[in-house]
This record gives sequence, structure tokens and C-alpha cells, in this order.
Amino acid sequence: MRFLIISSTSELKISAKFPKFYSPYIRPFALIFFIILTNFANLIIVKVEY
Repeated sequence: MRFLIISSTSELKISAKFPKFYSPYIRPFALIFFIILTNFANLIIVKVEY
């Protein structure tokens, strides 16, 4: 849950920094990328814990 919050905040930072490039066409790809990134981070934490 912590990583989901981080990904959403970083997404907002990217949209604020690059409003021209961060169009509605790019947004779904960015969301998919953040989902993959957060899932990967969660897998690493699971491996470290167990």
C-alpha cells in the first residue's frame, strides 16, 4: 500500500513537470508502468521478508 501511494504521488509530479508530454494518450502507459513498478517492488519486499 505504501508503494501505491508513492507511485501515485510520483505520477502527479511527472504530470506537473511535463504537462505537454503527459497527455491523455500517454497516461494509460504511465499507469501501467507504475503498476508494474509497484508490483516489482512488492515482490522484492516479499523475497527479503521470507
